Amino acid sequence: MVSEERAAGEEDERYCPSCDRSFDAEEHRCPHDGTELVRFSASRDPMVGRELNGRYTLHERLGAGGMGAIYRALQHSVGRDVAVKIISPQLSSDRTMAKRFLREAKLASRLAQPNTVSILDFGQAPDGLLYLAMELLKGRTLATLVRKEGRFSSERMVRVAVQLCDALEAAHELSIIHRDLKPGNVMVLDEPKGRDLVKVLDFGLAKSLASTSGSTTRSGVVVGTPGYMAPEALLDAPVDARSDLYSLGVILYELVSGRVPFPEGSGHWAERHAFEAPPPLGDHVPAVIQSVLLRLLRKSPNERFATAALTREALLAAREHLGGSLREAGAVAGTPPSSGESPTVSLHPPAAQPAAVPPAARPRVDATVEAPIQGIRAAREDAEPRDLRRWKSAVAAGALVLLCALVLVLALSREAALPLAPVRPAPAAAAAPLPIAPVAAAPPVRDVVLRVRSSPPAQVLIDRVPVGKTPVSRRFSPGASPVLVELRRAGYKTVVRRVVPDRDQDLDLSLTKQPRRPEEGFITPD
Repeated sequence: MVSEERAAGEEDERYCPSCDRSFDAEEHRCPHDGTELVRFSASRDPMVGRELNGRYTLHERLGAGGMGAIYRALQHSVGRDVAVKIISPQLSSDRTMAKRFLREAKLASRLAQPNTVSILDFGQAPDGLLYLAMELLKGRTLATLVRKEGRFSSERMVRVAVQLCDALEAAHELSIIHRDLKPGNVMVLDEPKGRDLVKVLDFGLAKSLASTSGSTTRSGVVVGTPGYMAPEALLDAPVDARSDLYSLGVILYELVSGRVPFPEGSGHWAERHAFEAPPPLGDHVPAVIQSVLLRLLRKSPNERFATAALTREALLAAREHLGGSLREAGAVAGTPPSSGESPTVSLHPPAAQPAAVPPAARPRVDATVEAPIQGIRAAREDAEPRDLRRWKSAVAAGALVLLCALVLVLALSREAALPLAPVRPAPAAAAAPLPIAPVAAAPPVRDVVLRVRSSPPAQVLIDRVPVGKTPVSRRFSPGASPVLVELRRAGYKTVVRRVVPDRDQDLDLSLTKQPRRPEEGFITPD
């Protein structure tokens, strides 16, 4: 199976010569006696049986999409089945599209991340057709899973979302944005059983950040699926990595609700998608999960999470807040949580959504505009560690006891100074003030210092605000909310840590290089 659905109108049949029965086209062996089924196609595809550059032989058409068709093919050099995408002749004949495809396929072949499909080879056939060879995956798309199984639980959604964030983070570090992220481009593999192992497809048809901005190519071909495109892409404004995060938010919204926020074909669909807040999710979705999803779906890119890494941290924090253990992404569903105590996390519930922009005030959808809206509060951890809370409670209790003791001493001293028998009051000049012991002033509160060092040196961001290059030091007031420390360096993996500034701390981090594939020539395992 591949990302595209089977082309409409195809009525393939699988026939068993042993038991004389016919089966659905998805079957490959007879479920009764195990005989290999014979396939009868309603229409003969002229590409089936064709050989590409002496490397691949196309055996079976698996599906089709807007960019072309995909086939199961035999790779001659190693004798294995692979998936080969043939770009449609109309696009292959366009010089601009051909150059863009070859450039971006080469860039995507550098992706070496477990949650992205591996690009094995790419090139052009003698007659000009462009092709892309990938690993052949066995599984179903997220679109198929939602259609057949219904909405996901919050735990399962987070398990899938974390892997999607990992794939996007790896791509964005190479300045690749997907621009067509949707359930049909996300595969969930069948093996191992009981796991949601995710693979993101079609990074080979993505768009480099170094290319021209906007959602259309110079040949006028729209890049993306409208129901999952960010508002800035619909408005043909510049797109960046945060546009992928909006598409991710639409996918996760659909996983937990069974529907997209703005279905295509509804009245004024494009304007609603570009300017209106998404409909509220049901009570079955916890408030902390809704906070993360609705932040991803904010109309202005500046109001979304800045990176896929920060999105992953927010999702994991939300799951931890709900009592789920921090299992690795893709862990077996139903595995009991670990016995270790989870730290307390408090996330703001979603605030009321802003009123919709009146139709008269909305610009045309095809205009290049910025459409910021007021949305939900940022979902972040702002709880204090349990030890700090206990320390504060003990200090408060001790201060109350000292205050009561001081009041009691003053009262007893005054009572001891008064005579028991009535006497004539002494002249005012002779009266002496009651002695009061001086109260020591509270010691000044000292700021805590966070020192960040790294090897090699890297750019430091605290709560997404650049503060300099390592080594750096920052001061915080005692009891300040936790902060996210992010280290970035070109060619290295981004490192994100959550720090509680309750004491002086030294944060020493080591950055690891991002693996890269060679860029020269075609990428092929031959």
